[in-house]
Amino acid sequence: MNKLFSALALAAALSAPALANDLYIGADIGRSDIEVDAGNGFAVSKDSTSFAVFGGVQFHKNFAAELAYRDLGELKSGNAKLSAYALQASLLGSLPVSNEFSLLGRVGLASINAEYRESGFGYSYSEDSSETKPFFGVGARYAVNKQLGIRAEYNQYAEIDDTTISTLTVGVDYRF
Repeated sequence: MNKLFSALALAAALSAPALANDLYIGADIGRSDIEVDAGNGFAVSKDSTSFAVFGGVQFHKNFAAELAYRDLGELKSGNAKLSAYALQASLLGSLPVSNEFSLLGRVGLASINAEYRESGFGYSYSEDSSETKPFFGVGARYAVNKQLGIRAEYNQYAEIDDTTISTLTVGVDYRF
């Protein structure tokens, strides 16, 4: 495993100058919806603030690979709190509609880490879990100029233990 990681790191370092014109970074903020199916037809749902920082490489005029850290927000109900974040890798497709405007489509994997905490008079309970799940998204990007873009996206994550999570965000990206 260490040899594979070392080989990938060396390949990335050697190819970085060639890719320098195709790299980008960015951030977004918006709303996440966390819904927990509590059984018997009862569900708890809550909107929360979500944000992300991301970086990517545009390896084709219509495709990019992107890595991101996303805070998925939290759900509070009584003395219970569920919070989640994700490390995600995705393929981002872009369909130009005009010189400035593009439609986006995304597929990827997210390592979602969730923390559940509950406490009351004389007791407390906590549980942490981590699962890797697929996700997809759709959106749009407007190029303000050659370096700066504004994007809006909706992402839906696969269900985790009767919990569904989605995000609706607005952000910016900067291309080098």
